[in-house]
Amino acid sequence: MKKRAFELSISFIVMLILTIIVFGFGIKFVYNLSHRSTSLVDQLSEETKDDIENMLYLGKIVAIPINEKEINVGESAVLGIGILNQLGKKEDFKIYVAFATGIDADENEITSIDISEWTFEKYATQAIKENEHKIIPLAFQVPKGSNKGTYIFNVNVCYDDDNPANDIPEVIQKKCSAEYPDLYDYTHQITLFAK
Repeated sequence: MKKRAFELSISFIVMLILTIIVFGFGIKFVYNLSHRSTSLVDQLSEETKDDIENMLYLGKIVAIPINEKEINVGESAVLGIGILNQLGKKEDFKIYVAFATGIDADENEITSIDISEWTFEKYATQAIKENEHKIIPLAFQVPKGSNKGTYIFNVNVCYDDDNPANDIPEVIQKKCSAEYPDLYDYTHQITLFAK
């Protein structure tokens, strides 16, 4: 009887240790994720931030000063986008990124990629007050094993004007979402040259 009780307590201790280890890894993962997102903003150069602010000051409502970038295969880069709210009220904006097309080094068309390996398909919602702006980092990477070539991405800033009559199904399906159905400005493009 004592041997069984001893086996039970050892099993319990082993399970407790494994649970603590898994919990520890979970905490580390969440910390790394949140730390990385704040460090992305820091990776934008002051020059890029100034360029975005200048473009917004000159009348752009969506500004991407660097829309072409060379990135080595296996490496990453951070580009910036600025959004100026001129809708007359505080509004929530959502950034959507989609692969448009590409051409590899041998001039063959690239029709699809796994975008989750390259960038975020949807960025966090940005609440922006009337006549104010935000600068948001856009992280891109060229995954290892990718073909060298040119990759073009569509970048759409979307919001909801609370008027279903303005919702265009084609825009919702191809550029925005049902939650943020209205396109703010026009579709911008970012071109990455994978080297």
